[in-house]
Amino acid sequence: MVNINHGYEWRVSSDPSGDFAGRRLRLIDIQPYAPDANPPCPFEEGTVFVNERTGEKLIVRGGQIFRKDSLA
Repeated sequence: MVNINHGYEWRVSSDPSGDFAGRRLRLIDIQPYAPDANPPCPFEEGTVFVNERTGEKLIVRGGQIFRKDSLA
């Protein structure tokens, strides 16, 4: 049996736009662009992603993706 959710371990836990709330994504869906790309990030400011396997959190700030625990 094939696991169709393989790699989709990032859940959108907070989405200011409401467009992606609760969806499961791959890391490449979240960070598909180079840091200097224009636009740098396809998600709105304040969007939070949670890795369902590890609990790691990522957040969109200033058009970039950061680990939530690295923000002061």
